[in-house]
Amino acid sequence: MTRKTLDLFLSPINHKRQVIIIIVSSLLFIFMPQLPPSDWELNTVGLFENILNVYQNPSYVYPPWALIPLCLYRLIGPEGTRILSVIVIGVLCKQQQWSLIKFFTITLSPYFLATMTKSNIDIISYVLPIVLINEARNHRRFQFILQLIAFYLLLIKPQGAILLIPFLLMIIRIPVRKSLLLGIIILLLTVPISFLSNPPLILQWMNNIINPSPENKFYWSINNISVISKEYTFEVILVIFFIILILLGLVRKKVILWSQNHWISSLLFLSMIFSPYTSQQSFSSALAFIPSGLSFLYQIVIIVFLSYTDIYFKFLPIIIMSIFMVSLLTSKITISSYETEK
Repeated sequence: MTRKTLDLFLSPINHKRQVIIIIVSSLLFIFMPQLPPSDWELNTVGLFENILNVYQNPSYVYPPWALIPLCLYRLIGPEGTRILSVIVIGVLCKQQQWSLIKFFTITLSPYFLATMTKSNIDIISYVLPIVLINEARNHRRFQFILQLIAFYLLLIKPQGAILLIPFLLMIIRIPVRKSLLLGIIILLLTVPISFLSNPPLILQWMNNIINPSPENKFYWSINNISVISKEYTFEVILVIFFIILILLGLVRKKVILWSQNHWISSLLFLSMIFSPYTSQQSFSSALAFIPSGLSFLYQIVIIVFLSYTDIYFKFLPIIIMSIFMVSLLTSKITISSYETEK
C-alpha cells in the first residue's frame, strides 16, 4: 500500500477523493440484504392512504408528532434511508475531522450493519440532529431553521433523546427570544396533530404501547437493551451508578479526556437503557459518536460467539453496556481538540 493511499484513509476527511469514497460507500448500501421485519415497511405502510387511522394497527408505536417526518421516511424509501444514514455518518466524520478509517469503523460495525438490514430510521433521528446542530454554528443565516429541524427529529423517538435534549439546549445557548419561538413552533408541530381523530391519536398511541400486539411483545422481549426490562434491574443500576462515579473521578483528574461527543453518546445511551424499550438498532447511534477500533473488534467477537446463544438475549443490556464502555474508554480525542472544546 502506497503512502498516498495510507494518507487517504488515515488523514482527516477534507479531500474530494475521500468524499467520493463516502458517497460510493453509501450507494453500495442499496444492495444491503434486508432482514424481516423491515422497520421502514412496518412504520410507513398506510401513512399516505390512512394517516389518521394508523394506530388501528396495534403494532404501530411511533408518537403522533412523528407521523409527518415518517411520511418523508416513506418517500425516500428503504434504499434512500440507508444511503442517507451512511452520508450522515460521513458528514459527522468530516465535521469531527475524523479519518476514513473511523468512518468505516462506524459503518462496517455489526450494530450499524444490523440497523441497515432493517432500513431503520435511528441514524436519521439521533445522529442527523447533531450533524445539523454542528452545521448551524457555521451558517448563521439558517441557524434557527437547522436547530428547529434537529430538535424536531429528536422527537421522532423521544425515549432515546430525553437526556440529550436538555444538554443540547444548554451548550447551544439559544437566546431567550429564539428559545421561546423554538418552543412555540415545536408545540405547534407536536400538540395539534396529537389530538386529531376520535379518540385522539395520542390516546390511541398510548394504548398501543400499554397493550402491545403479540408481534411487538415478541420483538420487545428479544431485542430490548433497556435494563428496566430485566429481573436484574436493581443490580445493573447500582453498577451504572458506580461506573459514573469512577468516570467522573477519572475525568476530573484528566486520566480520561472527555469531549462533547462523549457527553452526547453517554446521554443517548443512558436515555436508551433507562427507557421501557430500546432496540439494538438504536444503539448504533450512540456508538457513532465514539468510534473505536478496539470496540469494532469486540463487537465482532460478541456477534460471532454469543449472538446466537441464550446468554446473549438474557444478558443483552449487560453485553451492550460492555460494548459501550469499551467504545467510551478507547475512543481517542486529541489534546488539541480537547483544549478547543474547553
